[in-house]
Amino acid sequence: MSRALSSTGEASVLANETSEEWIILLTVSHASFSATQRFARRRTNITSNGDTYNAAFFDLSFPDQTPNQLPRWQIIIDVVDQTVLAELRAVATAPDIQIDVIRAAAPNTIEMTTGADYKLRSLSYAGTTVTGEVSLEDLLGEGFPGGRILPSNFPGGF
Repeated sequence: MSRALSSTGEASVLANETSEEWIILLTVSHASFSATQRFARRRTNITSNGDTYNAAFFDLSFPDQTPNQLPRWQIIIDVVDQTVLAELRAVATAPDIQIDVIRAAAPNTIEMTTGADYKLRSLSYAGTTVTGEVSLEDLLGEGFPGGRILPSNFPGGF
């Protein structure tokens, strides 16, 4: 996660007390969605960089960091609109997910971001609640190169 805070954001984090409101933004996208789904962890909608994020409750459960293991965490999104649920249930591949952190006083300044490399996998549903696992592509489990490099299967290398 990028942590290059703005000078105002850094001052807010380091202050003994602050009235600054920090907001977590969640973006879920997939090629088959009618629109990218955007959520803000707060009670009211907010606009950031021209996109409206709908108020929603979601909880992030981060794991311990262990060597030689890709980061994976769980996310629970509550009170999801029925149309969003229908689109999530209809996808065959994992949707892309991005988490950004902003300050309410400067909603167009992204203070921290995961970037767009994460996928939302293993989705389960209970009423209007969606639970999923967020992870990167499992590149550690992939052989590199896959198989052996021989003239028969890699003629351009010889």
